[in-house]
Amino acid sequence: MKKIYQLLILGLLLFSFQTLIAQTKTVEAEGTWQIANVTPEKARMLALQRAKDEALQKAGIETFISTSTYTVTDLIQNFMHFSNSEIIGEFTNIEILEDDHVNINGILFWKVLIKAKINISGKVKPDPEFDAQINGIAATYNAGDKLEFTLKLTKDCYVQIFWFNDAGNGALFYPNEYESMQLLKAKMEHRFPFSDKIESYDLYKETKEDTESNNFVFVFTKKEVAYPKAAIDGTTTLDDLYDWIIKIPADQRLTKQEVIFIGKKRK
Repeated sequence: MKKIYQLLILGLLLFSFQTLIAQTKTVEAEGTWQIANVTPEKARMLALQRAKDEALQKAGIETFISTSTYTVTDLIQNFMHFSNSEIIGEFTNIEILEDDHVNINGILFWKVLIKAKINISGKVKPDPEFDAQINGIAATYNAGDKLEFTLKLTKDCYVQIFWFNDAGNGALFYPNEYESMQLLKAKMEHRFPFSDKIESYDLYKETKEDTESNNFVFVFTKKEVAYPKAAIDGTTTLDDLYDWIIKIPADQRLTKQEVIFIGKKRK
């Protein structure tokens, strides 16, 4: 009788554990963003992020998007905070049901309606001893300046660096066609550019504005987890980056952000 009771308890525990680590919810969620002082493309991106945020909330998962988020820099800062916390869910499929601009009381918005499947798993705590120092990046540069920096890690790891402009368009910055991904040893200073083929990274402006912001997102992983979009053309979006990062266990990754401002070229 005692043995049967123990097996029953064990079965209930296993069932509870499996339910915790493998539960899928399907929800519909809507996101809108006013098309004012932003391009329709950026309004769509922010509307989609809001829809995903609402979907996670409906599934009972902590989210990272702030409803007051306006700039891409703010969006990434919130993303950094969320990606370094205990992630307990991920999107396994997103179907876009509506995706167009709408007029609400005479005001133009971009509206996105999605149907999302979300896999809810047990919490994984980040490794508090896994950290990285990024040195040598200044706050401001001029077009034509050279970018160089160093990384120092507390644990052996790999790094992938992504670049995003103020419109939210991004690309894989490292590794690149000249520099392959390498294991970075802990407690050593690693200089970037990593390869002798590149003396420095040249900075340039994309717009005619006096200054423009550029965001660099550093993703450190204990194992080599290559970013899948890089196999296509190197370009990416915050949405793609987010979907990739949250699938990496929280104790295996670390994200950091650096923001620089690029002014006009010196005469």
